[in-house]
Amino acid sequence: MTGRVGDPHGDDIAFALAVPAVIGTHLPAALGTFLLTPAVVDDLLAITIIALFYTGSLRWLPLALALLPPALFALLASAS
Repeated sequence: MTGRVGDPHGDDIAFALAVPAVIGTHLPAALGTFLLTPAVVDDLLAITIIALFYTGSLRWLPLALALLPPALFALLASAS
């Protein structure tokens, strides 16, 4: 590498929020969730990859604690 650092952008989240806003109430709520979820997960994965590969020393406890809320959300979402 030549000293470059990855840079995640939230453009896909903006697009996923804009589509239901433009179309309005004609979309079911599940479709809006379907559009937003991959965008958010993609950005979270990009941030995780940057944290893993562009750091000199990794602190595992904060990383593990950061994974708890999404895991809890997935557990609660699958239970309903």
